[in-house]
Amino acid sequence: MTSTGFELTPEQKERAMQGHFIDGSAMPHVPTGRVVVGSSGLYTTANDMLAWFTWHMNQNDQVGAETRLIDHATDLRRDAMDVVFGMNEPGFMDGMALGWVVMDAEESRRMILQKAGGMQGMLVYLTFAPAHNIGVYVAINEYDFNAGPAVNIAANELIGMLTAQ
Repeated sequence: MTSTGFELTPEQKERAMQGHFIDGSAMPHVPTGRVVVGSSGLYTTANDMLAWFTWHMNQNDQVGAETRLIDHATDLRRDAMDVVFGMNEPGFMDGMALGWVVMDAEESRRMILQKAGGMQGMLVYLTFAPAHNIGVYVAINEYDFNAGPAVNIAANELIGMLTAQ
């Protein structure tokens, strides 16, 4: 992943997606603060996301197999938590896996891992079914709080349709 990092180079700034305020006006780029950089300050490209998805779904590659196993395993079941806030926006959280929101398999949908976020006038969502080589990544460059959940639901339904075949 050659174009992913916490700071943009001058060349990357030239081609970075522009974020927008709720009113549609362009939001100036502000570097991510140190307090939140680990949870929402990562910049990437579509090509790097494809490389990242490929690594996660390469179940037959022994290089990184132990890391993938740990990364995809549910660490904490929802029923072990007293209260859960803010984790059901992309889809119902059945558990947590190393930062991933886990949605267990049910009926026609396979187990998926997902993460939603937003910053700098962007809403992003990634979801994938690692055992089925299917992943979806979406970035919206405007704070549209109605579109965000709609995109998340559509992405999860798409994974459900594709894994059911």
